Amino acid sequence: MKSDLHIHTIYSDSTLTPFEVVSCVKNAGISCISITDHETMEGIPFVQAIASDLVVIPGIEIGCEGGKKSEEVHILGYFVDPENSKLKEMLSFIHEAREKRVELIVKKLISSGIKIELDEIRKSASPGTIGRLHIASLLHKQGFGSDVLFCFQRYLSFGSIGWVERESLPTPDLAIYLIKTAGGIPVFAHPYQMINLIPQLVKAGLMGIEVFHPKITKETQRFLIQKAGQYNLFITGGSDCHGKMKEEEPGIGKSFLDDEYSAKFFWKLENM
Repeated sequence: MKSDLHIHTIYSDSTLTPFEVVSCVKNAGISCISITDHETMEGIPFVQAIASDLVVIPGIEIGCEGGKKSEEVHILGYFVDPENSKLKEMLSFIHEAREKRVELIVKKLISSGIKIELDEIRKSASPGTIGRLHIASLLHKQGFGSDVLFCFQRYLSFGSIGWVERESLPTPDLAIYLIKTAGGIPVFAHPYQMINLIPQLVKAGLMGIEVFHPKITKETQRFLIQKAGQYNLFITGGSDCHGKMKEEEPGIGKSFLDDEYSAKFFWKLENM
């Protein structure tokens, strides 16, 4: 069984509908997936409804405070109860902060001479959680750059004319706590730039590390596998696919758990 445990949909910042996700997954020969949209689980029931022949693990990805203003730590949560009141309260708080940040970014871009409409960004983000990738996508469509990532780096990244610090982020410790409170398994997402945080996050209750990811090298994979063994952590992996938002073609199948690591994941799950 091949597993892709890190996939986004239009309910956060991907271009892929639930139907398109399922189609891409089947074309890639993947049997088990997790939908891990940013700070929302709204897309999961739609995927589950059309993917009866797939194993669909409910998931979420939560952006947290990093060591610097320009950094974020991302924590994945698997098997989370979407109705947990404490988790829902935090997600609602984050959604409000996202909206305020986008409004401030738009004001800064307009003051710099870039004409961009907030309502257009909201339309492009619907039905998902709004974020900078939606702004970058609209800037690209309006001719401000050769592709979405260029626009993101040029106008929205740290130090650029549209940079606004993301406020009201939870700490990684809080995200881990709330995921576990909601019955979930907290996993450190794409930790390639902040591996030094693993011991700290383990103390906070971290239960897994995302080892297989398009940006994680073979050398780093080996190191992370060693760390997972040292701390008795789940090993996960996935494509982190955002559809065509970040790349020319959907990335499902670029990175995944192979048969061996999928079996280890489910064995560990059964023996918790």
